[in-house]
Amino acid sequence: MRCKRWASVVTIGLSAGTLAGCGKDHVGSSALKTSGMYADFKATADGSKTKVDAQLFVEDRKGDFVTLEAGDSLLASINDETPLELRPNASEENYLHTFDVSEAGTLVTIDFERRDRGDKDAPDSHVRLPEAFDMSLDVSGKVQRDQDVVMTWEPSGISNQMYWLVDGDCIWPKDGSTDDDGRYTLKAGSQIEVLSTRSDESCKITVTLERHVHGTIDPAFRDGRFLGIQARTRTFTSVPEEPDEEGTGGSGNDETGGSGNTETGGSANEAGAPGAGTAGSPPAAGGTGTGGATGEEAGAAGAAAGGSSTGGSTQAATAGTAGAVAGSTGASQAAAGSAGASQAAAGSPGASGQGGAGGQG
Repeated sequence: MRCKRWASVVTIGLSAGTLAGCGKDHVGSSALKTSGMYADFKATADGSKTKVDAQLFVEDRKGDFVTLEAGDSLLASINDETPLELRPNASEENYLHTFDVSEAGTLVTIDFERRDRGDKDAPDSHVRLPEAFDMSLDVSGKVQRDQDVVMTWEPSGISNQMYWLVDGDCIWPKDGSTDDDGRYTLKAGSQIEVLSTRSDESCKITVTLERHVHGTIDPAFRDGRFLGIQARTRTFTSVPEEPDEEGTGGSGNDETGGSGNTETGGSANEAGAPGAGTAGSPPAAGGTGTGGATGEEAGAAGAAAGGSSTGGSTQAATAGTAGAVAGSTGASQAAAGSAGASQAAAGSPGASGQGGAGGQG
């Protein structure tokens, strides 16, 4: 009993990704009539060569493999030239030969001969290769996992079906079909689906696209099919998605360190402008500036004192200067207010009140 995974998209019609060989035994051809066999023949051209692949099954394609025994043989010919015998692979499940032709319209014929069997031969199973085409992908090299892949090709102008297969070491094998209209998109995550155990790895992805036509199976067989195929393959490397870049800050420091300091220092100095005093007002009014518990209150009181004092006392001017220094250096606001008040009280008539400058600082 043997199991194998189909390596080519040519079996898509019967699910290429399945383990088609599992559970099958091998039956010698001498035990079977031709009419009890199912013939599964393919001729696949890749642009330079054509590979002929023949399998025989008991009754239908779900049946056991038929192994050819002495006296039975499968032969293939191109354009009615001399036929060549198909040779079995190691498992004796497929009988193969490759020809150096691939042009559209090439006639491929398979002859099943049964010498000394007393049974019918099946000499005339045949197919003609379909129209050739070039296929391209919109990606190359390294491709991130979240990116779709678009296939394009030349449509045949006939309502054929195109068959695709995507495979690689780090993804699930996927296959399907589409109309022969020249374009198809393979969706990331669904048709190009990464194995969870290989999500951190890169691997080569193979995309195969095929155009199929159906030929004729010799009526001596029970049933079968003969596919003529033009196949094209492209590859790229699937790589894990790159992580998003983290953002960086900076504007907060600018706002705090720049505009905040500018506003604090600037408003304090601007507030220190001299008040316009009225000549002859009693200097005792400056006493109202002594009670300021905060810089703003002290400044307001000092400004009031300066505005009501009269005369040109030097001590009043000194009080204003001292108040400004106290405000800019962060000295005790209460002390600045007291100093402003006592200096304003000491002023003689005619002073231009500047005591407010210290308080506002």
